[in-house]
Amino acid sequence: MGPSIFVHGPNLLIDTPEDIYHQINRSTIDDVKGIIYSHWHPDHIMGRRIIESLSAGWVNHPPVIFQNK
Repeated sequence: MGPSIFVHGPNLLIDTPEDIYHQINRSTIDDVKGIIYSHWHPDHIMGRRIIESLSAGWVNHPPVIFQNK
């Protein structure tokens, strides 16, 4: 297993190792609001493409940061 941490509440995933797909499927995680990378070593980022493919249907991408009313 690669190094990865999920923080419940804010639903943040820290690092995406190569086996992140299997880690998420074995867990109760059903929503990831954001991803933080601790550093850019391959054992922490190799699952980035997997996360991107799982998130390909994002409706609100890119997120709206500021809106004039």
